Amino acid sequence: MAPLPLLTVRHPAPNDIVDDPVHVAGIAAAFEAQLVVTVVASDGATLAEVPVSTGFGVGFANFAADVALTAVPANAAATIVVSDTGGEDGVSPTVTIPVVIGRSLVDPYRGFGQHTVAAGDTLFGIAEQYYGDGSRFPGIFEANRDQLSDPGVIRPGQILRIPQ
Repeated sequence: MAPLPLLTVRHPAPNDIVDDPVHVAGIAAAFEAQLVVTVVASDGATLAEVPVSTGFGVGFANFAADVALTAVPANAAATIVVSDTGGEDGVSPTVTIPVVIGRSLVDPYRGFGQHTVAAGDTLFGIAEQYYGDGSRFPGIFEANRDQLSDPGVIRPGQILRIPQ
């Protein structure tokens, strides 16, 4: 049986589009674990950093934090880093989650809808359909970087997130 991880982030999931403040939650193991949640822009700039306590006790404990961004990055790609700063026996687990900053795509960000790609669709045409402005397709591309590597290549059946 594999040992349980000392630190697990349950929210956000990798490549989620996150709002501001960013809600981060998970489970940590240790006695009075002291965690730090950091949001880092793709250029390495720290957008926010918040200490989080799991409280007192031994074993596993839930943690949650709402982390307000200090700035909205130009590039929507970012990472959330959760670190245990009080690791025992020299063990300080860290979890890094890639995310997309919603306010970098659409400000204010109000979630996303979904669009199933049909034959003949283009990102420009989808942006025209949802925003009335095809030139806003880069936001749709950035929201879907986990499945798109080229804004000119989408496939029928793909389900794209459309920032609202």
